[in-house]
Amino acid sequence: THARDTVMCFHLRIQLDSFTERKDFWLSTRFLLAFPSRGRGAVEPLVDSRVSAMTMQWGQFLDHDLDFTPVDPADSTFLDGRRCNETCTNEAPCFPIPVYSDDTRIRHRPCIGFVRSSATCGSGASSLFVGSRPYFREQLNQITAYIDASNVYGSTENEARDVRELDSDRGFLREGLPTSLSNRRLLPFSTSQPVDCQIDPRKRHIPCFLAGDHRANEQLGLTAVHTLWMREHNRLARGLRSLNPHWSGDQIFFEARKIVGAMHQHLTFSHWLPVILGQAGMRQLGRYRGYNMSVDASIANVFATAAMRFGHTLINPVLHRLNASYKEIAEGSLRLHQAFFAPHRLVGEGGIDPILRGLVGRGAKQVEPTQPINTELTERLFQLAHEVALDLAALNIQRGRDHGLPGYNDWRSFCGRHRAESFDDMRWSIRDPRLRERMRLVYGHPNNVDLFAGLVAEDAVDGSLVGPTTLCLLVDQMRRLRDGDRFWYESPDQFSHLQLAQIRRTSLARVICDNADNVTAIQPDVFHLPGPGNPRLACSRLDPGLNLKFWKECPAIDGQQCLTSSRMKREAESDDRVRLRSQVDELARQVENLSRQLQSFEGSG
Repeated sequence: THARDTVMCFHLRIQLDSFTERKDFWLSTRFLLAFPSRGRGAVEPLVDSRVSAMTMQWGQFLDHDLDFTPVDPADSTFLDGRRCNETCTNEAPCFPIPVYSDDTRIRHRPCIGFVRSSATCGSGASSLFVGSRPYFREQLNQITAYIDASNVYGSTENEARDVRELDSDRGFLREGLPTSLSNRRLLPFSTSQPVDCQIDPRKRHIPCFLAGDHRANEQLGLTAVHTLWMREHNRLARGLRSLNPHWSGDQIFFEARKIVGAMHQHLTFSHWLPVILGQAGMRQLGRYRGYNMSVDASIANVFATAAMRFGHTLINPVLHRLNASYKEIAEGSLRLHQAFFAPHRLVGEGGIDPILRGLVGRGAKQVEPTQPINTELTERLFQLAHEVALDLAALNIQRGRDHGLPGYNDWRSFCGRHRAESFDDMRWSIRDPRLRERMRLVYGHPNNVDLFAGLVAEDAVDGSLVGPTTLCLLVDQMRRLRDGDRFWYESPDQFSHLQLAQIRRTSLARVICDNADNVTAIQPDVFHLPGPGNPRLACSRLDPGLNLKFWKECPAIDGQQCLTSSRMKREAESDDRVRLRSQVDELARQVENLSRQLQSFEGSG
């Protein structure tokens, strides 16, 4: 496991060559993004015909493995003690977001409450008391800054103990209630997490679920993926004990945890990132060349506060729930606000399978700069858990201001593009002239544009889901996470050659087939919708994935024969042939996709 000196550390502050300070420029944050169709009624966003909703969901799950910035625990103004969700006074730690006077949701005050992020000791105002000179306010990352499955296992010793089954030597994560469809279990319930979950319509109080990250209940798609990985850990632990009955519970637990962390790294870099970055971005990222001790793998403030939030542009307003035929279940699909903090829907409405099928069987929201975030997130965010529904776009912009992020123009320059002196100078990255004009009316000058607003206004780089500046910032962070991690799964001292070959066979489709209640058919590449080159197949026809026999210890124990080196080599060669066939199928799928793109290009010409 990783050293815990990465918990509660500073977010990395990337130093820019130049930085334009935007003094006294506090616009109405909601003006640009929050009302894309104000006065005309909400417009349903377009659905991507190629990329699945699981692409969005893995992004959120990954982000919760990398960063969590806590807000100030005071939650009330230092001046008069009023809570930040009850006042519009801009008094620390409150930093309210102004809203339109005719906003029908908010009748008793002209703002959305907002609490500033906690400052690290010795930064901001506290620097005057602990140092000889003032120092910029800096924010904390409260979890481990690596792809290490901390969202499954926790980032502190207390969290790790809470999620682990400590009353047996099985090496398991704790389990909860069994589902009605199988003997597989849901996550355990939490008794102490600082969040409130919905009460179901039948007035049964279903507590929040417990996972390695306290945000696991934010919405049902995220909860389903957390459940999947709890089950995968326990499946691996069961297999390791069968192969190595002499192992202790600790040895089983930590080896299963090590494998899960490696699977997360492989799935992210080999399966998910190519969808996000495209070929151009993957070329910039480059191949793994080994651990580099001079690389700082800390999470950059700009990544956590702006760049990684690109995933909000992929979220659909509907969480689809599908049956075994990939048709809507009897209980129906859910508007997103109905899926926030709603564990009762997993307990009483079919478990995780309908949600997983919806994530892999329906498209993500189409990336559209003129409608970057759907109204379920700008008008109804956490509506059932808050007196006033929140606005995700406004919160993102305000959080960037809270953290003192340089503006969009500064980051354009950091990423190698010229500074824009006029909004027409942005025409190569923001092609829609109406959008540039809208930005001009709101911001006046390119130097004033908030980073998040600029990032989501950019057109996606060909073959990717993000604009050029977001792509640049993602590549920077992902490269540092990989190259600065001495426990990276491809590092020679982590796994044997044969074990590494097994980890490289991992697919999220296989994990779903192995751990869902009754998902029997799925496409091999779950980040793309099923279609030519990526057909929906019976689980039995998928690559069988990681084979634990390469984790069996020698010499033989209790009369069981472990694999000899020659036999292991023969079986590995057989596995390699299966993997080669899978790679040929994948290559055929890519050729088919390129052919469709070429036909589309020729048709548009």
